[in-house]
Order: sequence, then structure tokens, then C-alpha cells
Amino acid sequence: MKNYMHATAVVVAAMFISSFSIFGQVTVTTARVGSNQSTTGTFIFPPNTVPSNSSLDLANGKTFRLLAGAATASGSISNLTNGTAQTTQDAPTQSFFSNDSNNGVRVQMDLESVRNIERISTYSWHTNSRAPQFYRVYGATSPSNSAPNFTAAAFQNDTALAALGYTRIAEVRTATTSGGQYGATVTGTIGQYRYLLFDMGTITSNRGTFYGEIDIYEISPSSLTFPLTIMPAVSPQTGYDLQWVSKPAKSYHLRTSTDLASPIREWQTIAQNIPHTQPLNRYNVPQSGPRRFYAVEEHPALPLLSATFEESNGGFTVATTSGSAWEYGAPTSGSATQENPGGFVSSGAENSLKCWGTNIANPGFYIPGTVTRLRSPVIDLTNTVGANLHFYQALDLASGDLAVVNIIDDTSDTVIASTIYTAIDSTITSANWASVGPVSLGAGVGQKIRVEWMFSASNAIDYMGWYIDNVTITESAP
Repeated sequence: MKNYMHATAVVVAAMFISSFSIFGQVTVTTARVGSNQSTTGTFIFPPNTVPSNSSLDLANGKTFRLLAGAATASGSISNLTNGTAQTTQDAPTQSFFSNDSNNGVRVQMDLESVRNIERISTYSWHTNSRAPQFYRVYGATSPSNSAPNFTAAAFQNDTALAALGYTRIAEVRTATTSGGQYGATVTGTIGQYRYLLFDMGTITSNRGTFYGEIDIYEISPSSLTFPLTIMPAVSPQTGYDLQWVSKPAKSYHLRTSTDLASPIREWQTIAQNIPHTQPLNRYNVPQSGPRRFYAVEEHPALPLLSATFEESNGGFTVATTSGSAWEYGAPTSGSATQENPGGFVSSGAENSLKCWGTNIANPGFYIPGTVTRLRSPVIDLTNTVGANLHFYQALDLASGDLAVVNIIDDTSDTVIASTIYTAIDSTITSANWASVGPVSLGAGVGQKIRVEWMFSASNAIDYMGWYIDNVTITESAP
């Protein structure tokens, strides 16, 4: 019995340019096709150049931070890891880019643990000179991002970044300056890193590249083949049943090929994101030809909830007892030039456009005595052994305010676990966004729940309250 996989697709591109460069032990490959190409959000380049972008890579759903430079508010930084590139050749809201023609931007990806990196791929699309790519990528395990060594200027020298714990992996510069769909991929002995720093410059004076997606792949048994058994199907099904050991907080992809000549990651995907069903997973496949090989890949399970609030309110609901209600939209609570006493909130987290807040209009002060609850959609934890909550928050709280997270029943709103997290405002003169988590949702395992952000205000005046953004709930292993 075999357990392998693969399948390649040959696509004819109307126009392309590709190039290869070698930096140390890595190889940089770039490619370009004309703008009248795929509009599905998946870029397709000629064979043996740059692979298509994917939602199955290690970076999908991971967090990017803007560390230096000025990014435009038109497109969210989360576009870089949402699994899809642009669908049109001039799509600011589907891109991440800078309007600073001098300095570019510096962004950092957190892979959440040290990974043995095998490939880094970047994708961009624009109608003219904002399509080409120019960046340096660095890796680190526990870097320092603090001044004075870390400055806002793009393309800081390698010596200064090395002092902060960064190692340069490669420099990428695509071959032309005209429009189109661009791809670049870095492969080889990249190294083991938790953080990847992209120092993005500009090729021309026309400001930053319209990046649509960044994909990361690792060298790991968990992302390559995983043992499985192939056996005749159990009646009434026909064909064959594939069976493998299932693990909590994992999902599985199946691939197939008729030979073993090509790399497994190029085999045809026949199913993806199959949820775990402990202790075993089983999947039926039809009989197909005299010989066929299969392989199963194990990946972290998809988030149970991922809400950036850029396209919608995320399905969240509000229950208000008195005073101000949670509001969704673009916040305008004060400004950088005329701040409220507690600071200002004029964007979502990571310079995004929208979020939830207890009063998002200028000046943004909640009504004294407010009691309001923001509730997530239903989260199904019936088949999980654990789950964690992550989100971003901005705070301007009076001393008597209460801002807590509860777990509630999915239908009755009964509190299952109260105060699993309490927000504390430690900076009374600013309301900067900060990440929160992981917060355990273990008390809700085995049932369907909702997460509730409950805000109860004192009688103080001129406070903005509580803002949240970028909510993610993921399974956790025991």
C-alpha cells in the first residue's frame, strides 16, 4: 500500500518574463505575465518559474505588523495573508502598499513558532509601475524592533539589523518596471525563523508596489507526507477508503498522482481542509486507472472564527442595557492633531479602516453609566479539545469602568464562564492598539458558544471606552 501524492497544471501565459538569481544558499526566481490574465485571485505563471499563490501555505491567517514607514489606509495589511491575490489590475482595497516614494515600508510576519522555511513567495499586480517588486527579506527568532538601531528608513544596512537579531535571507528585484502580474519566489536553505521581516522599497518614484499575497512554506514532516492506509471501500461505497490517524487542532489535505516523478507539493489536490475526526479520519476515493498514488498532508486547523471587519461587521451582534451601544465602522474618535484626554482612535488595528467600538464617532465619548455587550457569531466547540481567542484592542477607560470577556451559551445568552479576560488601561494618555491573547476558551469545549465583550461604564465623563478588531479563534491541542 502506498501513501504519496502530486499533479501539475500546464498553463499558457500570453506574456511573461522570468529571471533567476542566487544569494548564498538560496535562489530567487521572478516571473511576470500581462495584466489580461487570471481574475480569480490566483496568479498562474509559466511552468518551472513561480508557483501560484495558495491559501494552504504556512502564512495564511498569520499576523503581519507594520514596523516602519507609512502604509496607505486603502488596503489592509491582512490582505497579505488572506489566501488570495487581487482580482483586478488596480485594486487598492485588495492590496497592501505605501504612498511614500522615499522610504517604502517595513513589515514583519509572526509565524507564531520557529519554522524551518523552505520557500517564500510574493505576488503583486498593478496596471503600470506599481506592479514590480523590490524588497529584502530577513529572518529572526527573537528580534528587537526598538530604536535607536531600528529606524523608519527603508533598506537599513544589514549590520544594524543583524545587531537586532535579523539575518538577511535574500534581495528580490523583478526584471522590468511595467505593469502586470508579478511573482517572486525564494527557495533553498533559508533557515529556521519565527519572524520574517520584509523591507519593501520602491523601484520608481511612483511609490509602493501593490502587493496582494505573501506565501510561506516550511520543511517539516507535518507539512509533507503523513502515513495513511489504502483499503477496499466498505459497502455500499465503491473504490477505496483512505484512512489515517487524526489529531486535535489539525486539518488534512489529500493529493494524488499517477507517478512519483514530481515533488509531492505539485500533486493534484483532491480535498483540502478536511476536519479531524478522532481517532481516525476516513476518505473515499474512486478507482482510477491501473496505478495511482495518494498522500495526506497535516496542517493546523483553519480558524474557527476570523474577523477583520474590513468587509463586514463579522456577524457580531449588540445587546445594550443603557447608554452607548457598541458601534461598527471607521472610527473618528479624536485626531492626531487634536487628541482626546485619553488619546485618539482614528483607524482600526494595523492601520485598517474599520473596527468595533463603544462610540466610534468624534469625539467618541461614551455615555456615563453605559452597559453594552458585543457578541460573536456562534462558535462550534463540540468536537474540540481546546480553543484560544486572540484580538486587538484600544482602551480609554475610567478607573471605575469594567471591560471583560465572557463565554455565553449560543442560544440562551447564559454566561458559561465569566471574566475570562479583563481589560486594563495602563496608559491613560493614549489609546494605542495592542494585541490580546491567547485567551483560553476551555470552559466552552464540548458545546456551541459565543464570545461576549461586556463593557460597563462608571459615571465618569470624557472617556472613549473599548475598541476591538481582528478577532481570531483557533483550536488548541491538549
